[in-house]
Amino acid sequence: SGMLASSIGLLAAAQNSGMLASSIGLLAAAQNSGRHRYTDPATMTLIDAVQRAPNGSRIAIVEVGSNSGLWLKAVLAVLADYGANKRVDLVFFEPQARFAPQLEAMAQRWLHMPGWSVQFVPAAAWTSSGSMAFITTRNTEAATLAMAGPAGRNVVTVPTYDLAPLLKTTFDGADVTFLKLE
Repeated sequence: SGMLASSIGLLAAAQNSGMLASSIGLLAAAQNSGRHRYTDPATMTLIDAVQRAPNGSRIAIVEVGSNSGLWLKAVLAVLADYGANKRVDLVFFEPQARFAPQLEAMAQRWLHMPGWSVQFVPAAAWTSSGSMAFITTRNTEAATLAMAGPAGRNVVTVPTYDLAPLLKTTFDGADVTFLKLE
């Protein structure tokens, strides 16, 4: 809950400092060029923070629920543009097996960047490691972990990964941190 409060505070500070306005301008220009397509305030704040971070900075990003990787592709394009001389730790989770090949390929594609660590975790981020029922739907973005018996739905068992220790080790000492929960 402290991380959420920090994120809300960061967004408020960014809005008050004009950082968000410059992010909107940056993203609008990038969007017009067809390079980046996300315009939500949190992603724009991340883009601005990555752009402003000095060379040698450490950027840590964890995405929970990558789905097909659309958001991730946009963020990787930004990191390619502004993160080349920065250390990047990027971890992304997706339990839906149908997306594993393309997400693993995406991770492999970016491992060549000096100082970058890119890791795909084919599991659901959770409060403990193990396994859990996962409800799938035709709309892959509506898939979710099942808390109770989901009668009459498409249910598969997926591995779960304890997110808290990963956040601590990934975010500890980073200059820019970003957690995306989907």
